[in-house]
Amino acid sequence: MSASQPLGLGLGILDVLQDDDSLRSALLRTPASDHAKLRQTCSRIREIIDSPLFAQERSEDGFAEVSVSLVLPQHDDDDNDNGDDDFDSEQYNDLGYIGEYGETSSEATILVDGNKAGTISMQLLPLDSQYNFHEVGDSISDELQEITTL
Repeated sequence: MSASQPLGLGLGILDVLQDDDSLRSALLRTPASDHAKLRQTCSRIREIIDSPLFAQERSEDGFAEVSVSLVLPQHDDDDNDNGDDDFDSEQYNDLGYIGEYGETSSEATILVDGNKAGTISMQLLPLDSQYNFHEVGDSISDELQEITTL
């Protein structure tokens, strides 16, 4: 049913939802994957979906769709023809780069309603490491170095 089709009383959906608060309340519940198509229907809906208040209310009311994707290095073995031997697939596992002490460095992208909201950088330390935790912490960052000296 489109916005111009009557609902039974001779009224269209936009006639029933005359104020922006009612329309925003209905739009909050729509999946983020439908927002691009909804934005194309009319300028009033586009303005509501594009407003900061819409994003804030979706988040506060629990309708925002949040996902986290692990960012892994992409490499094509055919690219080694140019003499680029810096990539060593043995230095990577399913989670990211494997460091000198067996720690894994990873980066994750956070998406909210399909839009990038931030990134997280992680250092995963192996529990069964043959190295001392303090030694590994010192090699990763100043923050960990400070923590490990306590």
